[in-house]
Amino acid sequence: MLCPKMRTRPFLLFLVGMLALSTASAAPAFMYGIDDNNEIIQYDPVNKMTRLVQDTGLTKFQGSNAFAFDEVRNQMFWLYQGDATNPAGLYYWDQVTGTIDRIASQAQTWDNQRFPANAVYYRDPSTGISYFVWITEGGSTVNFLPITYDASGNPTGVGADIQRTISGPSFSPSFMRFGDIAVQTSTKQLYLATSNGRFSKIDLTNAFGQALLPYTEIKTGNPSLQLAFDCEENILYGQRYVATDTGSDNWYTINLATGVTTTIPNYSTEGARLSARDLGGSSCTDSPLTAR
Repeated sequence: MLCPKMRTRPFLLFLVGMLALSTASAAPAFMYGIDDNNEIIQYDPVNKMTRLVQDTGLTKFQGSNAFAFDEVRNQMFWLYQGDATNPAGLYYWDQVTGTIDRIASQAQTWDNQRFPANAVYYRDPSTGISYFVWITEGGSTVNFLPITYDASGNPTGVGADIQRTISGPSFSPSFMRFGDIAVQTSTKQLYLATSNGRFSKIDLTNAFGQALLPYTEIKTGNPSLQLAFDCEENILYGQRYVATDTGSDNWYTINLATGVTTTIPNYSTEGARLSARDLGGSSCTDSPLTAR
């Protein structure tokens, strides 16, 4: 008969193997966001590392929001409210070269709306057209802003805003305070985390063939979160924006089916220079840029 130590050893080896498998299965998640000082921050909730990547040179405190990352071209888009030197509009940043430029004015983007606090990059799988997407704050509109490019893949401007209306028995425009949004391209589902704790989704399956987009509420009572998937769009992460550093863990994973959040232990990005006003998405590779 096996002694107790011999009986437990295979079980322990099994646990170690399963732990190693679960750790290895976590896809890279080099996420990008912007802080209160308009600095671009790289977040890595898998390895629990955070670093300042680049100062945008924009000067309006809390002037930037609505980040959206294109992981194919390694480009980040965001909205800026403007300062004495830099006009308001849609800006982009190249994750590899560090290039920053404005490609659209306020009049071409959120004009006649509240300044957006949510955004996501969406490439329509059917057409290949790239969109900067946001939901109107306090409204019922999903905005799809087409991005135009030159022959080298650099963004040069935008087309006309395509608007669709959110519809569903559990929907109210008053819920649409953000928070953030994130899209899972493979399922064409747009996930929403609102500042009042709602976690829901909007079906984009026929977004460009119909006027109404179906809305489904999944859970209430969640923290107000900034959202981003890992680079393979398997795990949805959330960060709770906290302007004052308290040392508390403020990162989560979110179950897409139930909306239940699970705290990532020992990972905190609080404070004006670390906490993201918005998350844009993930790259599978670390940025080569080092902030100076």
